[in-house]
Amino acid sequence: MDMENNNDFEAELKKLDDTIKNAEENEGDTEIRDAVIAKADFYLKNDKIDKAIEIYYIGLKKSIGVARKMDIIFIIMEIYFKQDNLKLVKE
Repeated sequence: MDMENNNDFEAELKKLDDTIKNAEENEGDTEIRDAVIAKADFYLKNDKIDKAIEIYYIGLKKSIGVARKMDIIFIIMEIYFKQDNLKLVKE
């Protein structure tokens, strides 16, 4: 990753962290969860797979409804399938 791309990455990450912080201070559970999932999506898009999975699990804990929890679980399972990691899919 060259310096400019790294700066762009860090700038976007800071925006996402600010969005999460704002949601925690001023919004409800749904907005917090959505901000956390957006951060996980960003990591996934930038091939930071382990960090993305870690944050998806945080988003899973912040999810209340069954449908959204299932969405997150399917995203995590898809990542594991792409990694051909069937052991973690079973967990």
